[in-house]
Amino acid sequence: MSRRSLRIQVKATAIQKQHTPVLKESSSAITEAGRKRVRESTSEGLELVEHEEKGGPPRKKSRKGTSKITQPSRGTSVERFKNARGKLERLAKDVPLDVVLEIFCHLDPGDLLRLARTSKDLRGLLMSKSLEAIWRVARANVKGLPPRPNDLNEPQYARLIYDAYCYVCNHKGRCENVLWRFRARVCKNCVITVLPLYNDEYLNKQPPEYRNSDILPSEVVWVGNTSITVASNKWATRYKAEYTYEALETPADREQWIRQKQKDLQEIREHSHLSHRNFFSFRCVCRKWNQNRLDQRAIELNNLCDHRKTDILARLGKLGWREEVEHIEKRGMYRTHEQIYFEYARIVNQSRNLTEEGWVNIKDELVELLSNHRTARLEIETVHVIRARYVQLSQAYQRINSKSDFREPLPAIGDILTANVFENLIWDTPVEEQVDFSAKLSEHLPHFIDKWRLAQIQELLMVVQKSKRGPTLLVESDLYLATSIFECIQCKKAMHYPQMFYHRCCFRNKCPSKISHKRMETFQSHYYDFHEYGPWTPRTLVLSDHCLPVMQTIIKSCSLDPTTTTIQELYSANPLIQCVTCSFDQKSLCLWWPIVFSRDHWKHDLKINMSKKSKKAAKRILRKIDGRNDPICCAHCHQEVDMSKLQQHLVESHIDTVILDSPTPLHTSDLGDIQEHWYFNPRRPIQSLYRQFYSSALSLRVASQ
Repeated sequence: MSRRSLRIQVKATAIQKQHTPVLKESSSAITEAGRKRVRESTSEGLELVEHEEKGGPPRKKSRKGTSKITQPSRGTSVERFKNARGKLERLAKDVPLDVVLEIFCHLDPGDLLRLARTSKDLRGLLMSKSLEAIWRVARANVKGLPPRPNDLNEPQYARLIYDAYCYVCNHKGRCENVLWRFRARVCKNCVITVLPLYNDEYLNKQPPEYRNSDILPSEVVWVGNTSITVASNKWATRYKAEYTYEALETPADREQWIRQKQKDLQEIREHSHLSHRNFFSFRCVCRKWNQNRLDQRAIELNNLCDHRKTDILARLGKLGWREEVEHIEKRGMYRTHEQIYFEYARIVNQSRNLTEEGWVNIKDELVELLSNHRTARLEIETVHVIRARYVQLSQAYQRINSKSDFREPLPAIGDILTANVFENLIWDTPVEEQVDFSAKLSEHLPHFIDKWRLAQIQELLMVVQKSKRGPTLLVESDLYLATSIFECIQCKKAMHYPQMFYHRCCFRNKCPSKISHKRMETFQSHYYDFHEYGPWTPRTLVLSDHCLPVMQTIIKSCSLDPTTTTIQELYSANPLIQCVTCSFDQKSLCLWWPIVFSRDHWKHDLKINMSKKSKKAAKRILRKIDGRNDPICCAHCHQEVDMSKLQQHLVESHIDTVILDSPTPLHTSDLGDIQEHWYFNPRRPIQSLYRQFYSSALSLRVASQ
């Protein structure tokens, strides 16, 4: 028995005055015809099927099982869900009809469509033809909604504009691609794979009587940046069946059928506002309204998401996690932990309000997520600070190193970075503190260099002792001899003391300490190979055996003693050597003595020319061939300068210390004239010293004298 109350009866009077036409029409129709139901057709949408509802059969009793079923405890979510069942059904059965109709008048067609799918009673009520006026009132509640086309009823039109699944594949995702001429929603994938193209091949499959009569609808869709025109096999099949099997016996009937279909297509085009004049224009009312609805819904969802996010941030701020939330939303330098951000976004960025129960459910998960992010963030920040300290220490050492005397061995950058005193400064100093590496280097570097230099010279002497040559060199002074030529077993380059301390192959070594090696890997992966940041070691050096006889011959030709002649004395003698093997056409290949140890000239037949006339001719040709200048080091400030600019540098920077008697350019003077003011840069290989000095000329051809 339906429920009645005095309050509802009083309200009914006011409601009937507001919607008298609608309620009278609907109530009278229900009284006469009863409530009717509708069935949804898979081919044409929803078909209205009317029948009187004379009361349903009695409800069957459920069979009692023999096994015991554990009932959920009182107050659980399962019990609350069961108690909530049937409320909409009781709305249709127990609430007075005029109140139900009044409620329906304040909804939109989408709400009515979803209500009709909740229960059989509501479906029977809403799908009855007598309530068509309610659907019209609900449609009028939607601002800017285009009018209903004549070929669709109210539920079908509501389904077209409010449902969000594909009519072809029934995908439940958000399918917002509405083909208004086909009265269907079709996802982009089905448009490409299912719908045929509207072209000559499609038209040739239609009956010849109307294939060119413009009665088949088509739709322009965009696939990427390209527009295509598609057709519908469903419409083509239906038209073919109507034309073939319906009673169209005479040509006049067929002509009348074609004109009617042309009129229907024209109405479809007018409704979608896509006439032939603006066929490729997408400014139709239907599309505009649908896009505006989607935009408005997106704004609503974004507002809900922002409100939820603000509420969560306020609650997290009370727990002390607000700062970490700001870090996790930046993401910038923490891209390696994107999974944490995505998990955070999944929990926070939801389009629904935050309730107390919802906060209880996500609180622990959020706190754990933020805790993990803080740990990962601090690890990354620590690594960035450590790497920055390595760079700062390297730059500070390079500034000091650039002003040092390169004639004395200096530690490599890898030796400084792996030294205990500096390594502890980098790793043990708290992250939030700054380290003044320039001051620390000034404090600890002199003692470290003295200790390091003594140890490395002893290792270099051990290399000499391992050689198979007769007497071994046991003192440091013997390393300065011109006959003490070392060779790298990897690059096969010859070098004198102290050039090996700046040789690149000697830096490509791992740290002997595992802790230091792991820390250097944190600074630069493959630091010992590609970056050459390893500590210096003489493991690739040997005492050259094949260069010794050639060097002894050169020294003896200069009337010097091979056992006592130093490399600086050989630079002062500066012998000119002719390679007989490489000479041809009555011309001799002349080269300075450092070039002998490159390009295998030491294997050739050599002739040493000490005449001053030959030297002057060679220098004259050198100046004509090569205009570049060789960088050397000033003996006073140890700055690298060009040889031709040495005189200018000495006058400008060391005028109080150096007085030059002659303004003659330096390249016209012999090397030994001003030897006390400069020295060759030991950081350059022995083969390139004189080549660089004379503009990188490897070989010079001087006419035989």
